[in-house]
Amino acid sequence: MLNLILVIVIITYVCKLLTLSFGNFLLRPILMGPVVGLLLGDLENGLLFGGYLEIVFLGFFGVGGAPPPEAELSGVVAVACAIDQGQQFAGVLASGLITGYCGLLLFMKVVKPFSSKMAVKEQADILAGNITGFENKHRLVIGMVPLFYVPLALLLAVVFIYGLFPLMELLPDSVTTFLAVFALMYPAVGLANLVKNELNRDALPFLILGFGVAGYLGTGSMVALLLSGIVAYGLIYLVKESTKTAVTVDKNLTGAEEDEDDFF
Repeated sequence: MLNLILVIVIITYVCKLLTLSFGNFLLRPILMGPVVGLLLGDLENGLLFGGYLEIVFLGFFGVGGAPPPEAELSGVVAVACAIDQGQQFAGVLASGLITGYCGLLLFMKVVKPFSSKMAVKEQADILAGNITGFENKHRLVIGMVPLFYVPLALLLAVVFIYGLFPLMELLPDSVTTFLAVFALMYPAVGLANLVKNELNRDALPFLILGFGVAGYLGTGSMVALLLSGIVAYGLIYLVKESTKTAVTVDKNLTGAEEDEDDFF
């Protein structure tokens, strides 16, 4: 139990810290699940549950100024608790969705108001020419905001381990079977939204690769889709880096000054 608590506390803090600084929108369940699984000594289920939640949360998009549920927090808390308690996809889905919406509620009611108030103070420092004060406040926000998520993560872990999961085990077999089937069908919603909104010539090869590997090797489609997703992520990252390098070289050759818009 102590190992589980340490993993949840440390990874939750580091995950949110990186999300606010270097890894915005990058620390998805597909990446956090394997990390949690590795630390808890069950990499296989970490990969499986992380890939599963990744597909689940593909169906959630931020519309306008409304943010989607906290996928990265679910990739930590739900995966860790499911591994520790030996849960299947039904338990992962239930705990993952609850975590995602609780994280969103915390963001809207606590994190966003706090960040907005600090942003006003940072702006005042900039207008006054107090750059040191601005930088100190900005670092304070980045360091403090992850602390808001740690108590929530621990509270949710207690609720899942001592409430949700035991309750699910008490359900009749017919209900348990229905939930298991529903959990396997639910990711289709995420895939359907992904195909509807993102399918193009660049994404199609990776879908073919994932399910092609699954059929050829006889592995589960979840594992194959996870592997192809990692390949796609890596290639997209390389393309972005090469494009960034090309732009920098072009600016150097033309003598254009590069704008510094990154705080770090």
